[in-house]
Amino acid sequence: LAAAARVTSHDGTVCVACTMHEEPGLIFTRWRQGIDLRMLLHEASDSDDIRLHMDALQTSLFARALGDRRLVLLSQLEQELVEDLDIGHAETPDAVNRLAQQADSVCVLHEANRLCPQKI
Repeated sequence: LAAAARVTSHDGTVCVACTMHEEPGLIFTRWRQGIDLRMLLHEASDSDDIRLHMDALQTSLFARALGDRRLVLLSQLEQELVEDLDIGHAETPDAVNRLAQQADSVCVLHEANRLCPQKI
């Protein structure tokens, strides 16, 4: 997501296509359901659960990169779960293609999880 954030406008749309099949962590889920992120991060810092700490860190970085962008996900997760997280659900690659055709501009980042773009 950080790579996509570097090449999209603050109010743009980022579409992630991945093989994700596991539900996101508790901190991420509660944040996407509307609970204040700072409060969630504070609660996580009081916990002894390392998984909660990792989820809090990942969620914090994700939130910073996402900003005001709209997120659409093509994955193996159920549509209802994705939409409960206030994330757009792409059922098929054709749905992603239609989304790209509606956009003013498009940038495809192949294997974006391996990218670390830097300002020149």
